[in-house]
Amino acid sequence: MFLNTLNDEEKSMFLDMAIHSSQVNGLVEESERSMLEQYCKEMDIAPYEKSDLHTVDEIKEFFSNSTDIAKRVAVLELLGLGYIDGNYDEAENSVVKDFAIGIGLSEETYNILNRDIDQYITILGIIQEHVFGQ
Repeated sequence: MFLNTLNDEEKSMFLDMAIHSSQVNGLVEESERSMLEQYCKEMDIAPYEKSDLHTVDEIKEFFSNSTDIAKRVAVLELLGLGYIDGNYDEAENSVVKDFAIGIGLSEETYNILNRDIDQYITILGIIQEHVFGQ
């Protein structure tokens, strides 16, 4: 949704974090793979086939020096990735929440973004049902 607002280095670091986040529960669902591909298209960067990812600590350190907008965009998009398979589990929640706190966002901000993305996905499902009858 908002990844095009990130600068090139933020995009690369975000993608690394998204890959880490998608792998946290040991199974990368097809919906998550598809979302990672969509992220690459949205950010106009090369596909995500990376073997030399930055560590989560390196990514947190990097984003801790970013703007509040970049931080919120990264967390919101990571939440979207977590919800994409229909099962935002505790492991995913823990990783994204730890990332959000680690880069300097408050727990309240994390909770608001989490609520917002959950509502967005619910509304999107309702709209799809009304449009496509599914």
